[in-house]
Amino acid sequence: MAIAIKKIAPIKNNFTGIMQRNKLLLIAIFIFCSAISFAQINLIPFPNELKYTNGKFKYDKGFDVKTIRGDETTRIVSKQLTDFFTAKKIPIVQFSPLAVTINLLKENTIPNDGYTMSILPNTIAIASSSNAGLFYGLQSLFQLFRQDTSTYKKGKLDTLYKTLPCAEIKDVPAFSFRGFGIDVCNNFFPIEILKEYIDEMAKLKFNQLHVKLVNENICRLKLDTYKKIVALDSLSLKKAETENNNSYSKAEINDLVKYAKDHFINIIPEINFSYLAEIDTNFQVQKNSMDEVLAMFPSNYLHTGNQSYFRKDLIDYLTITKSKKIISTDNKLATNSMVQSYKNNTTAFKAAQNGIDVILSPKNLTALDNYQYWDDSKLSKNMLYLPLDKTYNFDPLSKIKDDKIVQHILGGEATLNTTFYKTKIELQKIIFPRLYAIAECLWTKKSAKTSFKNFNLRLEKIGYPGQPTEKIDWVKFK
Repeated sequence: MAIAIKKIAPIKNNFTGIMQRNKLLLIAIFIFCSAISFAQINLIPFPNELKYTNGKFKYDKGFDVKTIRGDETTRIVSKQLTDFFTAKKIPIVQFSPLAVTINLLKENTIPNDGYTMSILPNTIAIASSSNAGLFYGLQSLFQLFRQDTSTYKKGKLDTLYKTLPCAEIKDVPAFSFRGFGIDVCNNFFPIEILKEYIDEMAKLKFNQLHVKLVNENICRLKLDTYKKIVALDSLSLKKAETENNNSYSKAEINDLVKYAKDHFINIIPEINFSYLAEIDTNFQVQKNSMDEVLAMFPSNYLHTGNQSYFRKDLIDYLTITKSKKIISTDNKLATNSMVQSYKNNTTAFKAAQNGIDVILSPKNLTALDNYQYWDDSKLSKNMLYLPLDKTYNFDPLSKIKDDKIVQHILGGEATLNTTFYKTKIELQKIIFPRLYAIAECLWTKKSAKTSFKNFNLRLEKIGYPGQPTEKIDWVKFK
């Protein structure tokens, strides 16, 4: 019995010691993980190259901004930086030895739209070859600062400020075409709402806003050509007056195009030619109508949607005389045209195989008019269930490895048919947060993309319009 006691006692003591050591180890791991979590750089889209380095960047003494490059567009972009600091009440202090520095640099070796960001203890340097790249670098910086809820009062920090971990970022987009398409024909939305979406697109590094302005039944543009024709017909005039109450003037469109340009976003108008055919079958009249439209939109692209009406002389005029690149849905409309694939990817890959540039917008992954929460109403028999995690699975390249096909896949686009969505709140609920997921799918290369769980954690920290106050437990899509 005594022998048994002697053998058991040391085992008990060892077990207790091991448990205490394990407990201390677990506490240490928890503290370490908490520190790492606190120090994470949370960005959407996620950078294609991110390397953490030693040190922390603190900015309680304010910033000294230095722009070491120069042209008018650069001046506009750098002003956006100072305006951002002013809005957050972060002091800008020039030549102060206590202030940290933000340097905006020119580096011609960086690919177009790309940027590098170096975060050091006393300096943040953003470099790019293009002003678009500089703009995207600043969007990443703004996201980091927005996560700091600190405020400044009379030049002093009002609450505890957060620090940024030192890091090196090298970021070049996976795709050159990163689009969001919204239909304003089925339901009309004022220019100010479109501007709000341009703001959100810019934060997420989208560069193409596709606006459906003319379908087979209605025109959301106030065209002089149309007015002259309908004036001869009282019924048509009444229809035109009704539409003009919910349509955009040339001044409004010019304002919107400039606003988008300042945010490095190109606006692509969608015009259904069959509407022009209803106005007048005369080629000269249709040409004059298109001249009015093109004068408002300097984009190289013109979207024609999915239509059966095809007039070769008008298409030739647009593609040859006006050098426009026509985008059509699910089919090639003419020479020098592109295909936006909506029904499935097969059409797009076949077109790319034949040397045609394509944009991927598969409806089961990118159509935001599909309902995203399981308990949402299914408003039509064609509406699909498209939760956030399924949207995050969107990959324009899919499993394609053929270089000939890959080189013609320019990117993708989130789309929104507004038939069932009439108000600003309804738009917000259906678009967000899935637009964030698609942004990452179009900017971040597959090799750098994280798990959905990681994306969702970053999304909670960054925030999005209409974000619920309580945490959402996303049901994993099967």
